[in-house]
Amino acid sequence: MATCEHVTTGEPATIIIEPHTTNVTNDGTDSAIFLVYTKDIDNNIVPTANDEVLISLSDNVSAEILAVSNGDPMDQSAGRGINKLFNGYLQVVVRVNTDAEQITLNVDMTNKGISAHYDLPIVQVESVPTVQSSSRALAIDMVRAWSGCSGFDDINKVYNFDDMNTSEPVTLGTYKSNEEFLLFTAKAVMPECNKKMDIVLVGIKGEYTIRVFHDTNNVWPHPSPQKVMDIKKSGIVNEKEDLHVPLNGFHSNEKIKVMLLMKNEGSSIDDLVFMS
Repeated sequence: MATCEHVTTGEPATIIIEPHTTNVTNDGTDSAIFLVYTKDIDNNIVPTANDEVLISLSDNVSAEILAVSNGDPMDQSAGRGINKLFNGYLQVVVRVNTDAEQITLNVDMTNKGISAHYDLPIVQVESVPTVQSSSRALAIDMVRAWSGCSGFDDINKVYNFDDMNTSEPVTLGTYKSNEEFLLFTAKAVMPECNKKMDIVLVGIKGEYTIRVFHDTNNVWPHPSPQKVMDIKKSGIVNEKEDLHVPLNGFHSNEKIKVMLLMKNEGSSIDDLVFMS
């Protein structure tokens, strides 16, 4: 007989910092992505933590913080230099410079008197020659995983992307599940670009369906779509590759939603990014 135990967690007692991957290079194009969350004194993850935190890099680090996101569509605090956990989680993206040997990410929660740091050694490689105005990738932050999918038709169902209680933030590339089907979702804003823009499924393998559509529920402060788009692409990838999904009809600064549904049978995906 299966059992399910629900535990009421205590206050945050420790801060946990987890890198998306430890294989980050200094080739001039790589970034490190960190997931930040807290645990109570009994080592339980605290899903109700919404505390303010101070994010910084050590002074001797050759890197810069590109983005900090908690997945809360109503939170405007990040624009004022304040960072908060949302439903217990926060994600930090750090760009690594070509002379970096190690980056140290520091997180301080002053109201609880706790702090943590993570030392990430950087893989030393030769820098990749680049051409001005060449393609660049921009990570899509705060991907969430949903349970209970029964098949690929679920890609057409209506999901409340703001419901943080029935999904969980995940790091693609390390996420594991026993579900028969894997559903990942993300909300994003189209980057400013006057060139062709794609969503790239980095290192994808297996059977998949991806759906990208305009978020028309609350476009403020972004522009309304010039034309409401809803595109889908399906297929089977036998060997890992970077799969491009053209975003024709979508324009800069428009809000979009992304759904990726995969059959969990030898399937994998490393990341989800914009690329121009």
